[in-house]
Amino acid sequence: MPELAKQLACLSRSGAQRRCAELGLPATGSGKHCRERLLDYFHSVPREIVRPPATAVPMKLYRQALWILDHLPWNSMSPAASRGARRAIAVDNQSFSLGRTCGVWGVNHETIKKRYKDPIVRALLQVFWDTMREMANGFSYSTCHVNKNFNGVPHVDKNNVGLSWALSLGDFEGGELMCETDNPRVLECHTTRRRPVIFDGHRPHWVLPYEGTRYSVILYTSKHGGNLEEGQRDLARAQSPEP
Repeated sequence: MPELAKQLACLSRSGAQRRCAELGLPATGSGKHCRERLLDYFHSVPREIVRPPATAVPMKLYRQALWILDHLPWNSMSPAASRGARRAIAVDNQSFSLGRTCGVWGVNHETIKKRYKDPIVRALLQVFWDTMREMANGFSYSTCHVNKNFNGVPHVDKNNVGLSWALSLGDFEGGELMCETDNPRVLECHTTRRRPVIFDGHRPHWVLPYEGTRYSVILYTSKHGGNLEEGQRDLARAQSPEP
């Protein structure tokens, strides 16, 4: 597990002040001073780690999604790899997004079309999108972000609205998702392989080290606007022939 200082480093000034107030510590001063108080407190009173239960997705859907991820040409379709690598421990971290990113739907965005010229790849991505929608089981989102071998240091998500949905797939050991909770004294440890969890990405979270090939899927609503239903209408319009 990342050292405690790294777990607290991603807290903003207001977040650190709020945590101090919740613990009955002085909540004045800079973010650095508040994080130092938290560091001293949690060194003396370690946080409890709980493992909430989670329900597995149907094996048929899991195997279908995993087959697609195993057969995608990752080396040629990972535009976010350089950004993601700043957080990654695994050196070959790769990622891509489907859905609404920066106000457009990635499945149909012209940049995506130009990048994914292979019709088979585009068809696989559409099937993957539909599979994730079925797995989400009513969870509302605008964007599907997919990582290969991402092992994130503690961070908070700044482009999300509301809660996030997370699932991991692949042949690996370890790689649990750690999340801060509403209770400053409690951390949640989620085993997300085939078992999706809903968490608050605005709170610090990270992935524990792992061995093997690990895919992770995050569903969330982008702050740039839109939701799943609006996106599906955009998708239908984009696929309709022009008059």
